[in-house]
Order: sequence, then C-alpha cells, then structure tokens
Amino acid sequence: MSKLKNIALIMTVAALPLVITSCCCKKVCGRGKEERTTTAPPVDYVKEGYTAATVIYYELDACKWMIQLDDEKKLEPRGMDTAFQKDKLKVWVKYEILKGAVSTCMAGTIVKITEIKERK
Repeated sequence: MSKLKNIALIMTVAALPLVITSCCCKKVCGRGKEERTTTAPPVDYVKEGYTAATVIYYELDACKWMIQLDDEKKLEPRGMDTAFQKDKLKVWVKYEILKGAVSTCMAGTIVKITEIKERK
C-alpha cells in the first residue's frame, strides 16, 4: 500500500509543473477565456446617418424640449420619446423635416424624430 502512495506522490510532483505553466500561460500569453469573448465593433453613427445633438429644456411659452445640433441650430421635435427628455442629454438623432407644420413655439425647425440614441 505504501508503494502505491509513493507512486501517486511521484506522479503528482511530476504533473505539478505542467499544471502551473498551463495556468500561467493562459494569463500571460492571452490564451485564456478572456480571448474567447468577443465584443461588437463600435457603431459609426455618422456613417449610419445620425446627427450629433443635445436635448435641451427650452423655457419659452409652449416650448419645453428642443434638440440643439452641434452647429447651434435648434429642432422642435415631434414624437420624441419621454425617456430622452433630459436637459443636456447628448444624443444621436435621425429626423425628418415636417414641411408646413405649425408651431406656437417658433424657436426651431419642426421635425419628426425617426430614431434617437443616447451618446456615450
């Protein structure tokens, strides 16, 4: 029985360096699970047709929420989701100009929001 214990001990001692180097190699060489996880490439919103803008609270009579483009032009949005009605929120936006639309605000171009996403 003690001969069997000695053989098991010798095999354990012999295998130990292999186990240690294999674990270390995964961390150092990048061959571990970290490499297997993939992330989606970042979206190029400009190429996708979005415009960079900022949602602003605009205190003027009937106006409340406006979208200000980076060139300072203001859009008066129709159909903007309430989840995006936060002052100074940076967004990516797609919109259509509503020709002939009437506004009591008259502070910007009246648009229909077709898509909006928060900028990070």
